[in-house]
Amino acid sequence: LADQQVTVGRFLRTLTRDSVIVCHGYTSRVLRAEVLGLSPMDAAAGGMIPNTGVARFANGREELFPE
Repeated sequence: LADQQVTVGRFLRTLTRDSVIVCHGYTSRVLRAEVLGLSPMDAAAGGMIPNTGVARFANGREELFPE
């Protein structure tokens, strides 16, 4: 998870505007960790976004929209 968080962090720093990102479960965990400033282990402990679920990350907060 830590290595993947580095990769996701690099990707996020290339974004210049609001974006929609589609990804699998583990990537969603590290994306969540990076955006919310969590360690990879804390993000993993927080569970996964449900399949077909949507999460919105903005201003250091998250909002989940279940299936």
